[in-house]
Amino acid sequence: MSSLRCFIVALLCAIFFLNTNSRAQSGLGGEVSFNFIFSPGSTILDANLGSNNVELANLRDFILHNKYGIQTGGAHFTIVSYIKEGSSSDLYSLNRASILGSIVRAYLKTRYGFVNTNFTFVIRSESELAEYVRIEYKPFSVKPTDNQDIYFTLKPSYGDLMLAMSKYRELPLEERDDQIETTTLPVPLVVIIAPVDTLPPVDILPPVDTLPPVDTLRPADTTESPHKNIDHQINLKRGFKPIFGLRTNLLNIAGVTPPAKVVKPLYNITMELYYLKRSSIALEGYLTPLLNHKKTDSDAWHKLSGFSLEHRFWLSKPGLFKGLYMGLYGAFGEFDIMDPLKNEEGNTGNFIGGGLSIGFALPVSKRLLVEVGARGGYKRESNSSYLVIENSCYQTGSGNRGGIMLYDYNISLVYRLIGKQKGRQL
Repeated sequence: MSSLRCFIVALLCAIFFLNTNSRAQSGLGGEVSFNFIFSPGSTILDANLGSNNVELANLRDFILHNKYGIQTGGAHFTIVSYIKEGSSSDLYSLNRASILGSIVRAYLKTRYGFVNTNFTFVIRSESELAEYVRIEYKPFSVKPTDNQDIYFTLKPSYGDLMLAMSKYRELPLEERDDQIETTTLPVPLVVIIAPVDTLPPVDILPPVDTLPPVDTLRPADTTESPHKNIDHQINLKRGFKPIFGLRTNLLNIAGVTPPAKVVKPLYNITMELYYLKRSSIALEGYLTPLLNHKKTDSDAWHKLSGFSLEHRFWLSKPGLFKGLYMGLYGAFGEFDIMDPLKNEEGNTGNFIGGGLSIGFALPVSKRLLVEVGARGGYKRESNSSYLVIENSCYQTGSGNRGGIMLYDYNISLVYRLIGKQKGRQL
């Protein structure tokens, strides 16, 4: 009986502790925030500005433990853009706040895979804060009345500013007592189409020719909503991740083969598949001549065909597949060579081999690269010699030989045929 009482007391204490701890974590979750500052006129979230680097690191650690709840809708982020107190009617300040909020949202989406519906957006006025964005963690779902739109224009003219801000159902302004303002803009069309001499005074706006420079902004009108992803219009760095490419060895086409001798052109094509972040596998095929490969219509010929399979490991930044690489290869081929100027006997057979490869791929554009490399290892050859008498071949001998040797070298053109755009860290 004493053991039962102890068990019940321990169980009640555990339930009380878990309940208290859960409430404490829930209460703490609403106070988590991350603050970022921008340079005036900039559209780049600079990690080296102020304490942005520390805030980005803290944000990364926080998302690692809370990403699932946000993506499933149990919690969300509120993006708060700040304007100076008294600027709630300044269209330029409202537009600038919307642009900065969109940049921060685009960073979170590109880096961590969030979507627009994981965010709400408000504009908050403070006495001394501007060019400043805060991310606040909300441990509950988005409310139907919350604003999730971000509208802005990259044209700083009065008409474009009015048109962009009028797209909000209600301006997402938040007063200092955390109550959303319900004031809406005047009907923009009446103001825009009115004659110039009848426009209402806008003393709160500086003249157009004195607006702060926005050279880093592209001259285009841009808006965002939870249902339309247009982050590529923000000034974010983006990369290209290849998936499938084609390659051809220009030296072989020119007939240059080890050891630096010129023969008939060796036509070749290589298909390469890029996977994981540093690996690729390539299948190469080659043939000469392209036509009349099985018949002999002359006193001399040089026939060669084969394939190779190569696996590469790229040593540069993960996902780029350029720069230095090392790999392993295996090869098989057949040959039939007759050159009376060098030897009255012909030589035919096959070979098999494998070894190491090394090279460097230099990008010319997003998809086009120039590659330089070499392969070498063990090669074993089985061959037979023969004489051609009255269009008939008579074998004169056979043998095998093998050893470590240079298999080939290449100066190749590479074209990444299939790939996808990839966000790059700011």
